[in-house]
Amino acid sequence: MAKPLTLLAAFTIALVCNQSLCGLDRWGPITKLEFPSENGKYLLRIEPHDAWPNKPGHCRGTLHQIDAGVRTEVWSRFLINNHAPVSVYVANSGNYVVTMDEWHHVGELPVVVYGNRGRLVRVHSTDSLGLENDSLHIAQSASSYWWNEDAKIFFDPDDEALLIQLHWGKLVMLNLKDGDVTNEERYAQRKGWAISEAKWEALQDFAKRKLAEHAAATPKLVP
Repeated sequence: MAKPLTLLAAFTIALVCNQSLCGLDRWGPITKLEFPSENGKYLLRIEPHDAWPNKPGHCRGTLHQIDAGVRTEVWSRFLINNHAPVSVYVANSGNYVVTMDEWHHVGELPVVVYGNRGRLVRVHSTDSLGLENDSLHIAQSASSYWWNEDAKIFFDPDDEALLIQLHWGKLVMLNLKDGDVTNEERYAQRKGWAISEAKWEALQDFAKRKLAEHAAATPKLVP
């Protein structure tokens, strides 16, 4: 007859399982340093500091305008990340840059908005993004809180908003001018005040079209 697990054996198995999960959460060196806008006219280049643990906050970000392959610097500044952002989104107009997360710590500095000449517009937490009640949808690991895992992220046609469609269906709209966040719950609470009904409906329609385009372009798995 099989013997029941002792407390030590059960703890050992749990520890091994946790270590195997952590193995999926390994972070290597930063290899992606350049992030172009969708139209290719602007590009943000990041330069993480080699000694960043001793010099946090020294990841330089430089926005370039690109014309016929020639780069012209628009602005350059230290980003507020201790090490470097995980992902960067550059508006086609070059007016806004949005960085997401801290390298090795997704969920820390989840959204940071930079505006004209690199001006810091807004720094968000996951709570200020309206995700304080969504923890059951968000995977967690040893290092990170994977709030934007498999998210679809895009700018609106006027480069005035960034839209984030999260994997459980929640749509977060970020007003780039001031960094304010609107989602369905917040719109219902502040209807007609933070954003007009016409603008809200236009953004909703645009998001639906973009998501449909993405779905159509995604290869279908053949059983």
